Amino acid sequence: MKLNRGFIMKKLLAWGGVIILFLSLWHLSSQPGLQSVPVLVPILKKINCFFAAHGINTKELLMQLEHCEKIRPLYQVLKQNPNLAEFIVRKTAHVVLFFILTIWVFILLKIYLRNFFPVLVLSSLISLSLAVVDEMHQSFVPGRAGRWFDVGIDLVGITLAFILLVFSKMASKLRETNK
Repeated sequence: MKLNRGFIMKKLLAWGGVIILFLSLWHLSSQPGLQSVPVLVPILKKINCFFAAHGINTKELLMQLEHCEKIRPLYQVLKQNPNLAEFIVRKTAHVVLFFILTIWVFILLKIYLRNFFPVLVLSSLISLSLAVVDEMHQSFVPGRAGRWFDVGIDLVGITLAFILLVFSKMASKLRETNK
């Protein structure tokens, strides 16, 4: 029996992506409350480097935001309340991480199961289960607490991934019917 190297590589990449995302989540959740802030600094520096590589000066951008009439009130509130800014960054990270995790789990399951809807539901349920396990894990970490609110934040990312996957399936079917 001949092995399909492309298929094996696809499986390895899918499993590797899910495992790396879960281990990253576990590592970040293991950081005691105040120690997770230094974890954000290298990430923010990489984002800054990404912007700089694309010709965007983040300091100049922030200065422009400070003077933008529509954003000024929000900017001033965040500047005066760094804890609120950190809260927004953390919760946004939860949404993004669970969005990516759900899509990655979907890709992994799609290798083994063919029907779209069961794979979609199963990948969402697996991601939601990981969100619950993550919050349970955090309840044992000093300075952290497992909160249902955070599971709800994670569910936003899961739901956005669900919606994106449904729309991509609908667009794919629409393209097929237009051929």
